[in-house]
Amino acid sequence: MLVTGAAGFLGRHVAMGLRRAGSSVRCLVRPGSAGRVPRAPGFEVAAVDLRAPARELVRALEGVRVVVHAAGLRAQRPWWGETFQAIHVDATARLVAAAEAAGVERFVLVSCLGAAQDADLAYLRSKAEAEAIVQRSRLAWTILRCGLVYGPGDGRITRLARWMMWLGRTPVVGDGLFLVQPIAVSDVVAGCVAAAAGRLERRVLAAAGPDVFSFRDMVELLAAAIDRRLPLVRIPVGVARGLAAARRISGIVPWTVDELQVMLRGYTCDPREYFRAADIVRPLPFSAAVRAYLGA
Repeated sequence: MLVTGAAGFLGRHVAMGLRRAGSSVRCLVRPGSAGRVPRAPGFEVAAVDLRAPARELVRALEGVRVVVHAAGLRAQRPWWGETFQAIHVDATARLVAAAEAAGVERFVLVSCLGAAQDADLAYLRSKAEAEAIVQRSRLAWTILRCGLVYGPGDGRITRLARWMMWLGRTPVVGDGLFLVQPIAVSDVVAGCVAAAAGRLERRVLAAAGPDVFSFRDMVELLAAAIDRRLPLVRIPVGVARGLAAARRISGIVPWTVDELQVMLRGYTCDPREYFRAADIVRPLPFSAAVRAYLGA
């Protein structure tokens, strides 16, 4: 098995989940990130950029039966050539072509809720274009459209909790009434493991948690999980966008501009088909899960 993005939050959890399921795992990471992947028997590292020459990608895929493509871009950095088109679309096309050339059998793509080719956000359009590339391939494929993924080591919910403690307030963006449906990373991993085993072939599944609530309710649950009684503070959407734009400087704000725009649209789904397909009998409820991993 090969996992892209294995130096990141989701990819690392997926790699460890596949290993626990008994598979040997090759972690595809960009050069310089090898130190962030699991170091244990059954893991190996291929330090190859997804934009590398095709022959390097094919070499990295030699002997691989299944690819789980969990790499993605949270914010565009065009001055480094990191755009949604380059990473989500072009790199996926290159990876799929290399997988076909290397004799890979199965391809699992981690996408997102709201992905659509007519979406008004470039982020969502790029995810939909990546899905179309995978679906047109000769590979057996599965696409998992995930909601907000959280868990140990995440850069959103954990950072939001830290931001709340730093502010001494519970931040509510806008009116806070837009909906969220976060999913525990362990429940996403379960779907990736099932898909890698060939149980979800040629299916596009919406993967989100069992709880749907407003953003305001979510941050209040998060405050309770970290055992803080913090007064609410409203952050106008325009201010939230400005904070997100300055995220590279402060490093504190838990969302990028594009993530904020997606979040404000309030995408939700009925995840029961996903739970059944992935054999998730008891999907983790948000409140209990964050309380457990944030240590409150």
